[in-house]
Amino acid sequence: MLSLTEPETGPETEPEIDGDELRPGTQIGEYELEALLGAGGFARVYRARHTTLGTPVAIKVLDRALALDPQTMVRFVREAQAATRISHPNVVRVLGFGRHGDGRAYQIMDLVEGLPLDQHIAAVGRLPVGEVLALLGGIVAGLDAAHAAGIIHRDLKPANILLARADGQLVPRLADFGIAKAIGGADDPRLTQTGATLGTPMYMSPEQALGRVITNASDVYALGVVAYELLTGRVPFAAESPFETMMMHVQSEPALVSATVPELGTAFDGVLCRMLDKEPTARPSLADAMRELRAASVAPGRAGRTRRTTLLAVLAGAILASGAAWWFLAAPRSPEPAPARTASPAALAPAPAPVPDPDLAPAPKPAAAPAAAPDADRRPAAPTAPPNRVVAPAPPQRRVAPAPASPAAADSLEVPSDYPP
Repeated sequence: MLSLTEPETGPETEPEIDGDELRPGTQIGEYELEALLGAGGFARVYRARHTTLGTPVAIKVLDRALALDPQTMVRFVREAQAATRISHPNVVRVLGFGRHGDGRAYQIMDLVEGLPLDQHIAAVGRLPVGEVLALLGGIVAGLDAAHAAGIIHRDLKPANILLARADGQLVPRLADFGIAKAIGGADDPRLTQTGATLGTPMYMSPEQALGRVITNASDVYALGVVAYELLTGRVPFAAESPFETMMMHVQSEPALVSATVPELGTAFDGVLCRMLDKEPTARPSLADAMRELRAASVAPGRAGRTRRTTLLAVLAGAILASGAAWWFLAAPRSPEPAPARTASPAALAPAPAPVPDPDLAPAPKPAAAPAAAPDADRRPAAPTAPPNRVVAPAPPQRRVAPAPASPAAADSLEVPSDYPP
């Protein structure tokens, strides 16, 4: 591979330029460009293939306007040097770099078939907790490998996290170490002037915003911002201007996750507040932060909220059921007919004929004088008694003689001649 100071020459390497974009078929070293994958603030990334081996790669090429800028060149070389010091599945490898015939520098990198994380968030919104933890685990592993190699990323954000697929799962891979800093090393004066800030305002730590010394804790802060965005679908700080956003990182406290997304509960509030602490020394390490995030996903605060939601749903169902039962019982309805009674055999038996009391029987009426017998031809038929009717005979009349009021009165009484002695 040629050095950055000696551009490639030869008619076979002349690029077909359309503005800053290189056309498909352009030769870059031993590779042939196939398609444009994306463009950033100072470079474009192409899909390419090795002309002999057929290996697919990604090639990042600086824009022509920046090819002769010393600071941009130093930054570009630093990115390649930093990435080559890190060997990890969650970090995009830089396979080589060089300079093209028109003076533009380029890097040859692993080809990651997938979208950047920022485009994934824009497409689906906030992610489920399980997916968030899986992505954060890979990001933390890549950052930990960079820190172990003595590199601070300093520009961690979703746009610099590429999502590959392996066994149906999204695998994050860190890219763009363009402003990475060696741990314990001083910034190159050609890259960073006094008081200058490097990074992206929405993901920048307070110490970066103030131009102060950065450490591994700066990457922990950026990781906290990314975790906050994955869980809620929004960043904790955003203003109309980059400067205002930077000052919010320095002066303002973020809204709690539980206030932004109440269904997540309060379990994530503590760990994210510690990761976003203004004081770098108060932030947890990468390992501790990941451990607390995993614990928060099953913490009582989050499980309790799930149980409360379930209980509320059960209570609401019970109230609805009670209301339906009350309505059913209180609704007017037609009276049901009384069941027919079956008479007992004793009730069905005929009542016995009453026995007349001789003392209480009324006196018989005197018989009327018989009428003259009518003509036999005109005499009506004698009425017949109704069947099954029993007529009790009239009792004989009892005649009681009145008692005399006194002996004298008795003597004065006249006894009828026909009165029996």
